[in-house]
Amino acid sequence: MPTSRNEAESSRSLTGEAAERDLFAFEMMSFNGFFERSNREIDWHHVDDEFNTFSVEQLDEIGVLLFGRVTYELMANYWPEATTTPASPSA
Repeated sequence: MPTSRNEAESSRSLTGEAAERDLFAFEMMSFNGFFERSNREIDWHHVDDEFNTFSVEQLDEIGVLLFGRVTYELMANYWPEATTTPASPSA
């Protein structure tokens, strides 16, 4: 019997079974259902130390990030030039 999720997934792949994964959606949306302003601005998102701590904790729980094209392009342009990163909650 596998003792961890990774061992269970490894044993499934050896037997030809498809590995089942969880999918979590992490999205910022206004109370009235908007993701961005009409001109595509997201300046209303409130990002502070508490949000960064939450985000890092979420990232520590997953193995893969899946972005849409627009978000991927924003991230791909931002991170190579970033001068700071959010602190890990354990740091």
